[in-house]
Amino acid sequence: MTLTAKSWWHRVRHTRPRDILHGRINGQLDWRQAVAGADLPVAVADTISLVVRKTRLWKREQLDVTLELIAHFQDGLETGLSGEELLASFGDTANAARLIRRSKKRGRPFLWQAWWWASRSMAALFAVYGIVVLLLAFDRPRISTDYLAILNKSSISMPEDQRGWPYYQQALAWLKANTEASPRRPNVSAVTVEDWLTGPTDGETLLLDNYPKLDTAQRKVVDAWLNERAEFLVLLRKAARQPRLGLELGNYSPQYRRLFGMREFDADVAEKKSAVESSIYFVLLPHIQAMRGMARVLKADLQRSAFQGNGTAALADLRALTGMARHGGQAPWLVCGLVKCGLLHSAMEGLETVLAAHAEIWSTRELAQAAHLLAAVSLDVRDYVQGEKTSFFDLVQRLYSDDGRGDGYLTAAGLRRLDREVLPVLRAGGNWQANHFSNWQYLAAAPATYFVGASRRELLAKHAEMWARMEAEAERPLWDPLPTEETAAGQYERMSPLARLRYGMLDRSLPAYRAVRMTFEKAKGLREGALLGIALQLYRREHGKWPESLNQLVPLSLPSLPIDRINGGPLRYRIVDGQPVIYSLGVDGKDDGGVLPDYCMGDPWRYRLLWPPAHEVAEEEKGDWVIWSTGSANSETSSSGT
Repeated sequence: MTLTAKSWWHRVRHTRPRDILHGRINGQLDWRQAVAGADLPVAVADTISLVVRKTRLWKREQLDVTLELIAHFQDGLETGLSGEELLASFGDTANAARLIRRSKKRGRPFLWQAWWWASRSMAALFAVYGIVVLLLAFDRPRISTDYLAILNKSSISMPEDQRGWPYYQQALAWLKANTEASPRRPNVSAVTVEDWLTGPTDGETLLLDNYPKLDTAQRKVVDAWLNERAEFLVLLRKAARQPRLGLELGNYSPQYRRLFGMREFDADVAEKKSAVESSIYFVLLPHIQAMRGMARVLKADLQRSAFQGNGTAALADLRALTGMARHGGQAPWLVCGLVKCGLLHSAMEGLETVLAAHAEIWSTRELAQAAHLLAAVSLDVRDYVQGEKTSFFDLVQRLYSDDGRGDGYLTAAGLRRLDREVLPVLRAGGNWQANHFSNWQYLAAAPATYFVGASRRELLAKHAEMWARMEAEAERPLWDPLPTEETAAGQYERMSPLARLRYGMLDRSLPAYRAVRMTFEKAKGLREGALLGIALQLYRREHGKWPESLNQLVPLSLPSLPIDRINGGPLRYRIVDGQPVIYSLGVDGKDDGGVLPDYCMGDPWRYRLLWPPAHEVAEEEKGDWVIWSTGSANSETSSSGT
């Protein structure tokens, strides 16, 4: 092999960088020049060139290999062996090149070794990621159970004449038809249900909510407003007498949609609806807000009837309020349970107005009927647990795949629905903004949820565990709570950031069960106070005075006395300004004489139950929880009492 002249660019490519910096373009890394200048047999030189090319090493490494092979063959030739013998003993060139390459790479610097392994790992990761993307591209959630149909089964099967909703709907339709335009609302069609039920106002004061405190002129305004809606009240009373509400949730009639300003239903819209939109999570309940407004009207009419001495109308309104409370809470979700508590509270406010100064409008028999009406309303927060669980099951089946064995993963289609439709609802309080990425972007992001997020089985198992903890909390009385580490909140707090990310759907899909339970506890406590108030009134009628102790009410008026829901002890009873006051010692555990904390502004419903009980409470929390008072419950001056 003879030396040939090389171009300047060729010599630059085969010069070490440091030589170039010093201006020396020498082409010393050209291993081919080294082979050509070694004066070896052609077959040997060709073999060396073939091996060096197959090593695919750096130029400096190829030069080192070339020099080593040249020295090897030259030593053999000097011993008298021929080129053919040396090549025969050399072996396979491809195997030799592979072994040489492996050896040289092991000797490379640590940084290169780290880069090499990292690049191969990333390539493997991207390959796996791509495979998962392909798998997710062809998978879809499988909706196997129509949970909404299961929940609606009892409503659909109920005879029409036993449903309350048709009468409520007639009442609202009558109200809409008889709503007059006003300067504030010149377009009657734009008036909402809430506007129809607001009632007359005096400045910022809503007169319907303050009937007992109104002056004579204001009461005449309210009386006239209620008289104009006598037919509306008749329909409400008729509706509340029915056994059940009987409204098919989610499948609303055109009349229902027009009544609450919902978009008109048509076949095209039905075909284009997302699968998630028909989920239980997206069932709208505008009627329960309307029921709260209707309860305000009934309560005002009950209070008006008390002032006018109309005991029959007052008892009819109380019966309607308790019936409406039953109807409002018949859907199996916690929000409906909260509405039930609020409606029952309206009934108890009306009852307080009657017993405060107008108890004579009811006979002893009617007082007993009032007690039975209040007691018949179930206040068990556990009635709403299954509905919340069912809603979650329904959501999971619409977002996750199903392998037929109870497991699956969040699909790309499910991720898109989660971001665009579910999270804006679950994070409504957190101003969640849907991203509206393209389908390919959701598909590219889906494998991250596959590797980081919980599988379907894991998510449902954690959901069941958290609910079991919350239900265990609800079984315990307020004065004997579970240790913090055994509660659902404690369990969540102990989760690592990665675990919270893994079970992220539980963050908002699990309701604030503890806060809801406190609302139920308040409703139970105030109802117990109302029943005690009726028993006190019955005792006074028979004996001409208030009892000296609540124990005197048992067993003639009550089978047993309720206990203080906060501390488990006996309730306190005293006479303040000639009227009975029944109260709990409150969260501070001290007897403050039946005085509510200032923040309650005289309303026991505003009282904040702390759970678990605090060893020390803030100054503003100090005070008693008054569960019954028809007089000045916050008065500091008391007369005789025990």
